[in-house]
Amino acid sequence: EKNSRIWQKIFKCLIFLNKKSVIVCNSTEEKKKFSFHNKIEVIPNSIKRTLYNQLYIEKEKLDLIYIGRIVKDKGVERLIDAIISFPGDKKHTLHIVGGGDELEYLKKKYAQIKEIIFYGPIINIEKFLEKNDVFVSGSYFECFPVTILEAMSHGLPIISMDTSGGTRSVISDSGGGYVCENKIEFHEKLSIFENSTVRAEHGKAGRSYVNKNYSDSIIGSKWIRLIENELTMKSE
Repeated sequence: EKNSRIWQKIFKCLIFLNKKSVIVCNSTEEKKKFSFHNKIEVIPNSIKRTLYNQLYIEKEKLDLIYIGRIVKDKGVERLIDAIISFPGDKKHTLHIVGGGDELEYLKKKYAQIKEIIFYGPIINIEKFLEKNDVFVSGSYFECFPVTILEAMSHGLPIISMDTSGGTRSVISDSGGGYVCENKIEFHEKLSIFENSTVRAEHGKAGRSYVNKNYSDSIIGSKWIRLIENELTMKSE
């Protein structure tokens, strides 16, 4: 972490010395880091388009999926606590995919709770996205929420706990789910998603948003336009 901060400072110094360079960020949140520079473009990563059609089945208990690093800033523990404290007898299952510093600690802490299932790092996440009903996130901050957008591309509705950064704007702009300010609101939104029609409505909205804004062709055209503009300016 210390070395990372050092390299960030070196990078900023190099950029400052070369004012003619163009900085390309993948989100408006990341753009804020380079406010000292006058040539900044925002071009996000493209999100792979999937042909899979999500099945919005009426179910008594939902299968929830989290995919990401199991570290403190991803808020996995608060996510688990919110899910296991869901009121009533109905207990939804949380599938946790990923590795990290807190994986073994959390596995031991929740070993006796059968509704919390850890899989460790998985390369092929598409099958997990296809088999589950709702993507959930406890992350405190995301510049560019790639995994959430990937979940949206599979038609999964999203529930995120209170967060800052790109997650909030993506969910708000897409209509693909909810950002919850506290555990009570999280429970309320989870209850809403027990209705398959509501899940379908938000899931399809999120998928449409990703296809319209993050396809390879759309992101590729932004890069081509940027390069052509730079070449034109340099030739003048």
